[in-house]
Amino acid sequence: MTSRIFLDASALFAAAYAPTGAAREILRLGMEGAVHLFTNQVAIEEAERNLTRKAPEGVAIVRALLAALPIQVSPAPDADAALRTTAQRLS
Repeated sequence: MTSRIFLDASALFAAAYAPTGAAREILRLGMEGAVHLFTNQVAIEEAERNLTRKAPEGVAIVRALLAALPIQVSPAPDADAALRTTAQRLS
């Protein structure tokens, strides 16, 4: 079974910011099919927001990487549904 790796905002930021390093190595493994990559829209938006402030050229890079990668992107979670689920777990 292929390992699944979630790319959070910091991993996406690092991959766009530095052409070498662990984050880019994870992306390379994803391109080779050695791991299954996934993320969500919230992580992408956070990475883009942080890149805009700290390294604006990285926004285009992260978008290009995401377009080229075999990556599953989940939509942003519904805040109301998340609150209901949390409330159900706590009761």
